Amino acid sequence: LLLEEAWVKRHIGINLEYAERLEEAEMYYDEALALYRENAVEDTLDYANTVRYPAVVKARLGKYEDAKLLWDEAGRRYEEVGITEGVIECNARMAEIAVITGDLKAARESFDRGENAAAHTRESERPERARRRDHYLRKRPILLEREQYRHSLPARPHGRCGRQRRRRGDHRLQRRDEFPDV
Repeated sequence: LLLEEAWVKRHIGINLEYAERLEEAEMYYDEALALYRENAVEDTLDYANTVRYPAVVKARLGKYEDAKLLWDEAGRRYEEVGITEGVIECNARMAEIAVITGDLKAARESFDRGENAAAHTRESERPERARRRDHYLRKRPILLEREQYRHSLPARPHGRCGRQRRRRGDHRLQRRDEFPDV
């Protein structure tokens, strides 16, 4: 029953955070976290999320040391329950805090840990949509080549003429060096 109370307090904190009432949200998050620390017997996704939310708010309030400790704890808890995306986010946020506080060595270490976690993500953890898209593209090499080519281009606004050409069907992909200098 106490963990349900913690869940409710965490969600009240979420609503307060959305309303930009960060100090009140922090208070509710801290109460929820205290309840989890006193009563949880194992790491769960709810526990990891309960650690994550106060880390976000404390960073937004400029309490970087507290936020860094919470992000580290959240990362360990996400790792325990097997949520790689959570581990990656925690390391990215710790790197961000390290950059803000001027500790570039810690930023590099956090970034490397997050990159390492991303590199070791198992195929089964990837979203189903991405797996289906990659399977579809592997079966059709020309589509894979176009997809890679499209992502190698710089983002450019199309403008009215570009849309009209696409409607007529006489447009073609252009590389950056094929664009006239303006």
